[in-house]
Amino acid sequence: MNPPQVARVALALFGLTEFVLRSGDTAKSLKTTRADQKTTPLIFACYALVVALLIYPWRVGRVLPASIAWLGVAVSFAGLLLRCWAMLVLVWCNSAGFTMADLF
Repeated sequence: MNPPQVARVALALFGLTEFVLRSGDTAKSLKTTRADQKTTPLIFACYALVVALLIYPWRVGRVLPASIAWLGVAVSFAGLLLRCWAMLVLVWCNSAGFTMADLF
């Protein structure tokens, strides 16, 4: 496998976290509300940008050395792990009844 192929796996896993790890009807909804501060459309716009970069025939990764491409893949998986941890902590805090005021 080459770095773009592995990056596509990370991207697919990121997409799954959006639907699997989000909890609650409000968080799973694509409707923007005052509470989400328009982050849902921003997340999907970033996701669409990355998808476009991965399927576009001219790739920046072809200009950079392979070691940099693999470093990018490693960073993407590290970010994915951090995202999973953060979302699980958020679910735990919400289920325990914590509010933002309690945490800060």
